[in-house]
Amino acid sequence: ASVIAKEYGIEYTSWTTPRKSVTEAGIPNGFEIDRPLPQKTFFFIAKGMNRYNDHDKIVYGPDQKTDRIIQLKSLTRWGAYYLLKENLLGSLEPGKFADFIVLDKDFLTIPDGEIPSIHVLMTVVGGKTVHLASALATEIGMQPVGATTWKEAVPDGW
Repeated sequence: ASVIAKEYGIEYTSWTTPRKSVTEAGIPNGFEIDRPLPQKTFFFIAKGMNRYNDHDKIVYGPDQKTDRIIQLKSLTRWGAYYLLKENLLGSLEPGKFADFIVLDKDFLTIPDGEIPSIHVLMTVVGGKTVHLASALATEIGMQPVGATTWKEAVPDGW
């Protein structure tokens, strides 16, 4: 958004990820990212909610701020719709895959400012635990599963 503001004017920053306008138009919209940054998912959710740029201390496109429910829908139900898999994914209900995550904080009730600090403790895909962080594994008497940290450095420019 800061580049859009610089090149075209701040009034056009509402066009950068216009999730609120698209949602109000009745269009389900997904959450996607073009690089491997799983540790930043909740950071980006918060940015969709507050539209605040930490570097230049400006809120870009404030009319496009959304609440956490809209952000959650774009990660789940609407993402499944985008993939044309809404009959299999996107919500926990009979007949669908029971893929889910366990978080270290309650996404629905914590203060907005704490959302970027949420960590995924467990991921279950197709009924199989594919990620179980050491902290939760110890608490429930199991062994950690899968990657528990993101080991690769994020490439410069990403």
